[in-house]
Amino acid sequence: MQSNRIVVAGGGLAGLTAALTAGDEILKARNGNSKGAASTWDVLIIDKEPRLGGNSAKASSGINCLDVDGQYLDSEDLFVSDTLKSGRGESRESLVRALVSSSHAALDWLESRGGVRLDAVTILGGHSVPRSRTPTSGANVGFAIMSRLIDSVSKHPVLRVRLSTSLKSVIASSENEKKKEKEKEKEDVDANPNANTANTTPTSTPNPSTIQAVVLQSPQGEETLPCAALILATGGFAANPAAALPFLPPSQILRVPPATTNGDWASGDALGLAAALGAKLEGVDRIQIHPTGFVDLNHPTARSKFLAPEKLRGVGGVLLDPISGRRFVDELDTRERVTAAIAALAEEREGEGEDKKAGKGKEEIKEEIKEKIKEEIKKEIKEEIKKEIKEEIKK
Repeated sequence: MQSNRIVVAGGGLAGLTAALTAGDEILKARNGNSKGAASTWDVLIIDKEPRLGGNSAKASSGINCLDVDGQYLDSEDLFVSDTLKSGRGESRESLVRALVSSSHAALDWLESRGGVRLDAVTILGGHSVPRSRTPTSGANVGFAIMSRLIDSVSKHPVLRVRLSTSLKSVIASSENEKKKEKEKEKEDVDANPNANTANTTPTSTPNPSTIQAVVLQSPQGEETLPCAALILATGGFAANPAAALPFLPPSQILRVPPATTNGDWASGDALGLAAALGAKLEGVDRIQIHPTGFVDLNHPTARSKFLAPEKLRGVGGVLLDPISGRRFVDELDTRERVTAAIAALAEEREGEGEDKKAGKGKEEIKEEIKEKIKEEIKKEIKEEIKKEIKEEIKK
């Protein structure tokens, strides 16, 4: 079962980036009149949703990029240091340095490929200086990038897309198959030791875990498609934590968040497939909880939430205790610390039950919170005005 096809499972930013990069290399081979195998290859992108984009299209805060222009006194070492601090000893410094050193090249690739300009720069949680890039206007950063990349994919001569198509299983060689073939060859020799084997061509066995084909499921039915390579870019498991449970240590199972801003498509489909192929799963237990989301007051316990992006805090948004109206955390601290502060406050307030004891009604509580928020915002504005006046006096 031979093929010169690369299958990319997943139509988010990772999947489209991989597909476009592979497609460009194949196109170079073709345009260079190469007679090698690369010139005959093609790339197929599959996505189980009726459209491309995934959670990447929902991203709204920005892309962190090293400031090489010197506008914000940034440096590679500072960026690496900020990242290692956030990782709290779990990060591999070599990988962090690779991420940081290539961040500007990645930004250049995005801008050259899709024409997306990410000229606005803000500071977000965990960073010492502003380095989070986002468009100055228009759609949020994720939608803007994905719209352009989807357009690039549609125009690429090497790439094809199949939507509403899921990856059901993978057909690959295995070490067991290889052993069985060798045992059979030995049995044949033992059974006929005088056989002339001088001109016998050895059986060609693929390397262990070599991908041979994928089984796809679509509205048209099930289909087995030969391929030479498979790239899994199917996203996380936030919408279906059960998919990750077999791969999580017991201590981490209770940390799976009860709500998510991910789409229903984040169902962890690839975890079981990858594990079955012998792939090493890494970081499955490293679950990061985003601190803020918008809660529908009519459905407060709904599992699916809208993201209240970090950008809101990056441009000055504050988090207030709904009872006292006071700030209780540095909004630009790491997500882990902000989340921990919110959880601690919620636990504290749940134990107090102040509003219930006081017999206050829902509307009365809302009005009190509104007034407290107004007062807090006024204080923040006054402080900003004072700073600006002091700066003007210095000049």
